[in-house]
Amino acid sequence: MNDLTGMESRIVKEIQEPEHFHPEIEVIYVIDGKLKIHIKGMSYDLAKDDVILINSGLMHETKSAEGTLLCVVNYSCRLLASLMKRDDYFFVCNSVSDHMNAYGEIRSIFRELVYQKVKGRHRTDCLNQSILYRLLDHLIEYYLSEESEQIPGAGSDDVRLRQMIQYINQNYEENISLSEIAERLFTSASTLSDFLKSRPVCILMIMSTVCG
Repeated sequence: MNDLTGMESRIVKEIQEPEHFHPEIEVIYVIDGKLKIHIKGMSYDLAKDDVILINSGLMHETKSAEGTLLCVVNYSCRLLASLMKRDDYFFVCNSVSDHMNAYGEIRSIFRELVYQKVKGRHRTDCLNQSILYRLLDHLIEYYLSEESEQIPGAGSDDVRLRQMIQYINQNYEENISLSEIAERLFTSASTLSDFLKSRPVCILMIMSTVCG
């Protein structure tokens, strides 16, 4: 992740990742080939031109077929918090299962991004960054959900973890207490403490988010 911009993009040939999660959101575009993704017990089979967004804090596993090419974009929670001025957000962007939205514009943006990364000869990374900002703007305008707790695959623990990460990122310059976070999440400090103690990996994730 680029510490200065809070976003990055890369072309990946094949991918085999065991179940994991990360604080940033991740958008995957299938340039060619096939990709299977498991997210919280749900499985999606992506093919050429499919797009999927994986929200922060969601456990997922990825496995591609041989020869698959992907374009992967990441946006940090800190960047999203600074742009959106809110401490909770959830995106619904999955061309495999979402039949309510048209994905033509997202595909067009990704094709432009891939072209610039493969054949672009610009002296700086300004054009690529402008494409990434355009993609993010499109995601916020058309794929931001206002009902994250009702989204399939977003369990209550996932929602709580995501809200903690996003709140900390938005207020990282202040001294934030456990009680303050608990109040924000409408729970008690002791309940939140027990939640973190039972999930030490969550503490590591939050620490990496703030330090990153």
